[in-house]
Amino acid sequence: KVFIELTLVVAVFFIVSTGGHAYHSECVNKWIVVKQGRNEIPSCPMCRAEISKEQCTKFKVIFSILI
Repeated sequence: KVFIELTLVVAVFFIVSTGGHAYHSECVNKWIVVKQGRNEIPSCPMCRAEISKEQCTKFKVIFSILI
């Protein structure tokens, strides 16, 4: 038997706070734009910790299948 591995990128997420809360990239981007539009400092939707570019860590959720 020969196995072929299919790797699919499911989604891109960002860890946005020191609490390690992760959000889908498009969702958190919308959240940040709304906060900035209100002249507010963007914060984590869960813990309200300030979001800074330095704190954001991008990661991908990957799903692999062997067939």
